Amino acid sequence: MVEIQPKPASRPRFRRNGIAYTAPIYAAYMKELASVLKPFETKQIIEGDWNELEVKFYFSYPKSTPKKNRKALEYMRYKCDCDNLVKPIMDVMEKLGWIEDDRQIAKLSVVKMQGELDSKIEISLYE
Repeated sequence: MVEIQPKPASRPRFRRNGIAYTAPIYAAYMKELASVLKPFETKQIIEGDWNELEVKFYFSYPKSTPKKNRKALEYMRYKCDCDNLVKPIMDVMEKLGWIEDDRQIAKLSVVKMQGELDSKIEISLYE
C-alpha cells in the first residue's frame, strides 16, 4: 500500500515547434511515485515473471462534499479513467525494472473507491 494521491496520466504536450514534452505536474508525480515504490523493491520483485496486476485506488472526498452525502467506502464511477490511472503505475514499474514491458501483463484489475479515508494506492503483482 502506497500513501500517495493518485493522479491520471496526462497527454503529451506540444511546443510551437511541434516537439512533444511531458507536463511538469505529471513528471513530478512519476518521480514521487518512483521514490515511494522503490523501498518495496526486493530480489523477488525484480526477478519475478509477473503476468497479473491488481491496483486499487482510494480517493478521499473533496472538502466540499456534505457529510450527509459521504459513505464509508463506495465505488467511484466518475473522475479519472481507470486506464489513465494505472498507466503511471505500470510506467514506473517498468522504469524500476519490476516488469520488462507493460505488454507482459496479461490480466489487469483496477478498482476506484471513494470514502472517508486518506488517498492511497494498493498494488499487487501475481505470477
